[in-house]
Order: sequence, then C-alpha cells, then structure tokens
Amino acid sequence: MIPRKQLDVRWRDLGYGLLACTGLASPPPAHDRTGRPLLSTRPDSLVCLSVRSGFDLLLTELAWARGDEVMVTAITIPDMSRILDHHGLKSVPVDLDPTTLAPDEGALDRAVTPRTRAVLVAHLFGARMPLDRIVAWARGRGLLVLEDCAQAWAADGFEGHAQSDVRMFSFGTIKTATAFGSGIFLVKDPALRARLAARHAAWPVQRTGAYAQRLLKFSAFTLIQAPWSYGLIFRLINFLGGNADSFITAFGRGFAGDGFFKRLRHQPCAALQLMLAHRLATAKITSVQRRAEAGEFMLTQLLSLRPLGAQAEQRTHWLFPLRVKNAEALRPVLLRAGFDSTLVNSSLIALPACGDCDAPKAQAAMRDVLYVPVYAAVGKRRLSRLATLLNQHAQPSP
Repeated sequence: MIPRKQLDVRWRDLGYGLLACTGLASPPPAHDRTGRPLLSTRPDSLVCLSVRSGFDLLLTELAWARGDEVMVTAITIPDMSRILDHHGLKSVPVDLDPTTLAPDEGALDRAVTPRTRAVLVAHLFGARMPLDRIVAWARGRGLLVLEDCAQAWAADGFEGHAQSDVRMFSFGTIKTATAFGSGIFLVKDPALRARLAARHAAWPVQRTGAYAQRLLKFSAFTLIQAPWSYGLIFRLINFLGGNADSFITAFGRGFAGDGFFKRLRHQPCAALQLMLAHRLATAKITSVQRRAEAGEFMLTQLLSLRPLGAQAEQRTHWLFPLRVKNAEALRPVLLRAGFDSTLVNSSLIALPACGDCDAPKAQAAMRDVLYVPVYAAVGKRRLSRLATLLNQHAQPSP
C-alpha cells in the first residue's frame, strides 16, 4: 500500500539527531548548500519549540486587549485559532479563492473593524501566494502582517515577504526537511525580537530525553514507509479492531492530549536546535523539485479533478488535496487498489463564521477534500494508475 505521505527524512538525518541527543554531534555549518545563511542563524530569527509555541509567545508579548481581532485566512490549523482564543482574541475568517488559495480582497475589506490588530496569512499545501497587495493593504490600516510559511519552505531561498512583521516557518513531523520539531520566527522589528527572546529565555527547556524518544518513535515509523510494510501494519491495526486512519493521523501530532499550553511553553533543547541546523544546512532543493514535478505530472493525468491551489502561481505540492463530492465512497476504492488516502481531519480546517464574517468558499472546499498520495517516490507508473482510478470513480466538486 502506498502511504498517504512520506516523511522527508533520511536515516543519516535521524542518526545525526540521535547523536546530538548524546552531546557528541558536531555542529553543522552556518550556511546552506548554496552559501545562504541558515534561517536559524539570522539576526532577526528566533528558534522556538514549534510555530504554535512561538505564536503563543508572540501574543503574550503583544498583550492585545481581550476582544481584539485577528483576521485569519480561512483555512488553517485549529490550534492557531485555539491560541488566539486563549489570549482572549477573536479569529475572524477571511475567505479565499480555492483555485489559488489567495485571500479574497473583498473579504479583507469586509472583515476589518476598529478592533482588528493583525492579519494572519497562510501559504497552504505547498502553494505560495504573492503578498505585495495584502501587505500594502495592511500597512494602510496600521495592521501587523503575520505570515505563516509553515507549509511553504522548500530549500530554494524562500523567506516569506520581506515586509511581513513576523514570518513563521515549521519543521515539524510531516514538514519539508523535518527536524521533528521546532519553528523559526523571523521578526522584522529588532526591539520586538529582543523582547520575545527575553521572554522565551524564561521558559523551561525541553527535555533531551523526550526529544530522543520522539526521534526513536519516528525512526520506527520510517521503517514501515515501504509499501509492503505499511500495508501490513495498516491492515493489522484494522484487524485488531483499531482505526488505522485515525492512528496514523494522531501519530504525527506534536501536542496531542492534555496540558496543551504547558507543553507548548518550552524552549527547544540543544539537540533539537542542532538537528534543525543540520536539516537546513543539508537540505536539497532537488528533492522538493521532484515532489513538485510529481504533482505537476499528476495534474496532466487528471481529467476534471483539481487539487486546491491548482492555479497558484507557485506550487510545490507539499500535500495533494483533491476536491471530490464522494470522498467517503472513494477512499475504500483507493484502499483496495493499494493507495492510502485520508479525508479532511483536524490538521487543517475552515474557520467557522465570526459575527458577520463567513468563509463559504473555504468551508465548501474543505468539506469535499480527499488527500491522496502524490510525491516523487510513488513513481509515474503508480501515479498514472492512481489518476485512472480517480478519473473513473471520483465525482468532482463544482
């Protein structure tokens, strides 16, 4: 069975991370393969345990009044809204165009109020959107621009928009060049960055042993990414009465369970910071290019189906979310043919309405999403077979 997603990691990377946990790993260079300084070594950067951790830290420092609002592009991970809510802030959805995943400019105008403090814009599913007009729009209204680049990093020099106030990058479990944790924040205002760093330094440090356990857990998961072993484990879980789909989805979550904010508020341990620098220093743009080529090849094979963001100007196909009306019925068809897929789950959601602001296009798009396995390791022959099944059995959403 073809796994729904392949972790972007090599055994030598996992070995380096485990060696870093022992204190024996040599520090990597401060530059990547092209000579660019690592994101984590820039003077405007702050390395956090995760993007969620850094976002919580940022809101704590900004200390906006309860009831203030942050406009959020309507497709996001629920934890971002959860963190806003924890700080007494309202998440106001901004609808987007499902074909480009860019915010609807009219929706921005409808969403802004005197209590709006910032706009949080996410690049989604490996697509990137131009932000010049949004940044200019926000500047004209005195709003901060928070740019979520968690799904957009691709080892090609992309650093977000230079005029964004805060740019956030994730290297969590299923991200490109995963370090199995950590988020990098690029902060435009040096004074704000210094205050964040001082507040961050007061947090407890993540236990090295906990990070080592995480590496060992995902080393085991890497062992079963081969189609034969993945299919065996998938069927075994279901045979024993479990739900393999839910198990695999939950396996990669970094902050599941109770005590969310307590676990969030930690500094990354030295081993995680070394692992992050190693991944940034050794990442190859060619691996992302192969993934993007697989996605573009898939687009040529599909007749009427299209993933979200198919018309975005820049696409790297970090995920391949297809819009289909019969996702529930289609998934067993794909499973029988040896392709794992998954329906929309809590990893990404469309925000509900907030007062008069709604996001009907985003909500309709996410109701009909099925994530299918499209990445370089699947190979063109299997991708063509998958496309044939989809062309025969999927019912495209309007």
